[in-house]
Amino acid sequence: MTLDRRLEVLHKAFPSLNEETLTFVAYHAREIRVAPGDRICEEGEPGDAFYLILSGRVQVSKFLELGTQHLLHELHPGQFFGELALLEDAPRIASVDALEETTLLAVTKNDFQELLNAHPEIAVPITRAVSARLRESDQRAIGELRQKNDELARAYLALQDTMQRKSDFLTVVAHELRTPLTAIKGYGHFMRMGTLQGENLDRAVQAIVNNTDNIVRLINNILFLQELELISPAFEPVDVGTLINAILTTVRSRAASSNLTFQLDVPPDLPTVCADLDGLTQAIGALIDNAVKFSPNGGTIVITATTEDGQFRISIQDPGVGIPPEQMYHVFDRYHHMEAVGEHLFGGVGLGLPVAKQVMEQHNGNISVISELGVGSTFTLTIPIERKNGRS
Repeated sequence: MTLDRRLEVLHKAFPSLNEETLTFVAYHAREIRVAPGDRICEEGEPGDAFYLILSGRVQVSKFLELGTQHLLHELHPGQFFGELALLEDAPRIASVDALEETTLLAVTKNDFQELLNAHPEIAVPITRAVSARLRESDQRAIGELRQKNDELARAYLALQDTMQRKSDFLTVVAHELRTPLTAIKGYGHFMRMGTLQGENLDRAVQAIVNNTDNIVRLINNILFLQELELISPAFEPVDVGTLINAILTTVRSRAASSNLTFQLDVPPDLPTVCADLDGLTQAIGALIDNAVKFSPNGGTIVITATTEDGQFRISIQDPGVGIPPEQMYHVFDRYHHMEAVGEHLFGGVGLGLPVAKQVMEQHNGNISVISELGVGSTFTLTIPIERKNGRS
């Protein structure tokens, strides 16, 4: 295949790399032709090469119990596979077979090391491309798994449906952990090799910090949800206005990156509420976090706090994507999360709303939502201002 065709496919796979780097890869990589039906990679075998498809089609499959192969997806020209072989010594996690006569561009680990020695500046963009690819792969795998689970759930009773949701939950948690851990490992690998300098090193360190924060946040939410069932809340007077402002300091920068601002309607003379500080922080924080997460097009998030008839009411209104009507019934379920709305894909495991619901139950309060698809959602927490005789 001509050098120009190699460059064309490489541009499609790695649009962020400059012409000089892509030319170097196109010139030094090995071209391999594979016949229909040939196995390119075997699940479980050591991986030492990365492949880019120049022409043809391949299918990616994974071995399941009872000796069956599960088809994950097809890959076409401009797509790649085997990328983890460049970053770590690990067995292949899936098998890849040619569906038709296929031409591949192969880069071995040794080739990649020589490339980094010649062009160390490509370490960061390649790691970004690999991490993005893993995220896309994970989303496809989760979508396929959810489709199968939905088909099974219709044939089972409510208890079996709950069991399946737990299985989904564990699968999603595993995927949500794998992507940031892979990015951390990739950046750490380049840092240990000394190929990152200056701004590239700063970006790598920041990426490691951000991905570590995501992992810690996920684990903390899982542990907190479990502890809610085991540890009695410690009620005390809580200043809701101060609490909300403290939460906003942790999310403003992330909100600003999505062109989101906050509008607070919290009167300064509001009374304190008798609540568990940690629990109420988690509940309000989860709703504000969701408002940011599900408002990818920017706008204003309105937070309102009022009192009426001995009840404290806190509302968070977002300008986001809204909730599809068929998902409204499940939004507070522990093992449910909204993966996609329209063209928008969302990560996470969906623990925020179950946490908020559980906290409200501990406070003898209530959580509700109204939503319009494409317009936004408003979540409202209602809890008694005071507790009497151990109950509200």
